[in-house]
Amino acid sequence: MNIYSHEISSYKLEVKKLTQEYESGSNGENRTHFSLALSNRSNLIIIGLCSLIEAYLYEVAEKEEENSSFKIDDIKGNGLSRLRLYLSRSNKIDFGTMKNWGSFSQVYILRNALVHGYGGLVDSVDIDRVRKALKVLKLEECLIADRRIRLSPPHLLSICLIVEDIVDKLNECT
Repeated sequence: MNIYSHEISSYKLEVKKLTQEYESGSNGENRTHFSLALSNRSNLIIIGLCSLIEAYLYEVAEKEEENSSFKIDDIKGNGLSRLRLYLSRSNKIDFGTMKNWGSFSQVYILRNALVHGYGGLVDSVDIDRVRKALKVLKLEECLIADRRIRLSPPHLLSICLIVEDIVDKLNECT
């Protein structure tokens, strides 16, 4: 088990803890604070899962760069798209054979909306992309009042499984 698989296990454990808290309710706490705390932790899990894949891809790309005539910095773009393009062009990873890559790309759209929004509040310029991503992921009910992303533990678990599959595929490629 490498560090990435270990991290996935940790995220799944955190989702299990969130599930217990979610099911037990606020227990007399301020419901708004309780709900916001769960939502913020959920958002951080999505951001962390996406960062995990980005870090893994960067590690693979750095190793590939040692034997390649072109470098990561030769590729225009940023973040995930640049790494994907570099690894595809270097023939290190065939993303087309990863059945969950498309789903992960949609999760990454949610990640971007969470990072660039406020507490799950989607910026109006991102709303159409977020709606589409949630539809592809079959999580349309997670968009509340047409502006706020609210992911419950079952939604998080399904996203963890998507990311876990990507990590498993990356493990096979490296």
